[in-house]
Amino acid sequence: MKVKVIMLFTFIVFILSGCTSEGSQRGFTFEGESKKWLVTLNGELAQETNGIYEEANAIFTYIGENDIRSSVIKMDNNGDRAMVSKNTGELSNNDTVEMSFGNYRFWNLNEMGYDIFVIFEWREGEQNTKRKEEITLKLVE
Repeated sequence: MKVKVIMLFTFIVFILSGCTSEGSQRGFTFEGESKKWLVTLNGELAQETNGIYEEANAIFTYIGENDIRSSVIKMDNNGDRAMVSKNTGELSNNDTVEMSFGNYRFWNLNEMGYDIFVIFEWREGEQNTKRKEEITLKLVE
């Protein structure tokens, strides 16, 4: 009888150990839009043996009418993470720029109530006019 109870207990522990959050993953998407830019940030949060790991990819689409001569795209937050920026060359309408992030903690920053925002600075048109826009990204449920 003891052997059967031990085997049953071992079987239950084995089944329940497969239900832990170890190795679980969660996808997320943040989006934002301004007069001249669209932003989509897709990411995956994974629970691993050594903690939580996040991988994310952002796509910035220029939707303005005038061609851009150069731009700087900055990802920032009002939390404790450093600003990340990328310089681009010329862009036309519907051109995209991509940025990848490893463990930037977008999900955690959002959970803690911090805003995630993108700052665009660029020069456009024949007059080389300097422009700037900021977009606060929102979690897509």
